[in-house]
Amino acid sequence: MVLKPFFERQPNIVDPIDAIDLPLDRVEGHIHARQLTYAFPTTDSADPASTAADHLDPANHSHHSQPDNHHRDTVKSSSRNALDQLNVDIHAGETIAIVGPIGSGKSTLANAIPHVLNIDPDQLFLDGIDITRIRLNDLRRAIAYVPQDSFLFGTAISNNIRYGKPDASFDEIYRAAQAAQIHDEILNFPQQYDTIVGERGITLSGGQRQRTALARALLLDAPILILDDALSSVDNQTATQILRNLSSGTRKKTVLFISHQLSAAATADRVVVLDRGRAVQVGKHEELLAEGGLYGSLWNEHQLEALLA
Repeated sequence: MVLKPFFERQPNIVDPIDAIDLPLDRVEGHIHARQLTYAFPTTDSADPASTAADHLDPANHSHHSQPDNHHRDTVKSSSRNALDQLNVDIHAGETIAIVGPIGSGKSTLANAIPHVLNIDPDQLFLDGIDITRIRLNDLRRAIAYVPQDSFLFGTAISNNIRYGKPDASFDEIYRAAQAAQIHDEILNFPQQYDTIVGERGITLSGGQRQRTALARALLLDAPILILDDALSSVDNQTATQILRNLSSGTRKKTVLFISHQLSAAATADRVVVLDRGRAVQVGKHEELLAEGGLYGSLWNEHQLEALLA
């Protein structure tokens, strides 16, 4: 049977024998990368950037499950590190925008935090604990991850939002949709929250699909939220309002906003600029503009594109 060897392969990211329990109510959300270095294995397997999307989006894989990392078995690495001695400190409850050119390591960092990538020990920490030692289910339960392309089912939009929390009340669904800036549009749908969205959400626009997926993630109420280019089809004004909603919540989450939308990124508490796997600039939007450097160049390009749009 062709598929039998595939199903018999064992994941190479598993709980260590002395795994540390981290109950959800103890997670504060402080993330610290210290000389974090990672190179993707040279393999013809699936695109590594999609790894977290496959394993952490509730619609693709239950957030209580362990991922299958069979495609990480090879140890031969690529010629350049995707993350190269990266140092960054993200405070609990802080909204951080992570920006940089294509291939700078943004999505790789997003994959590393939930331990989807097989990183070395003593390089990445959650609340002071090495993430390679935290029990996988505990670590991933603390993280809500939203990829650029989330899967939606051909069912009611309310069912899509509550997928990760089947027992959610309608009040909870409404609040999540409001924070994701999709509630008002849903009320204009023919059947409102009972509207069938079609397979993969085909009846929705790209921005509506992304905001529905965000509402689904917000419903989990995880202390850490990773948006991996998850608002790429949303206009800058709406994306900016979403970030403000996240910052003003009663329970402040640690939010990593990975995006090319610099107008929205500028509203974050701080901006981390990555280039070739390293953090080359870190600070508030105004501070980085005064510095110039790569962020200044990216901002000028963004402003020019906005004028030409």
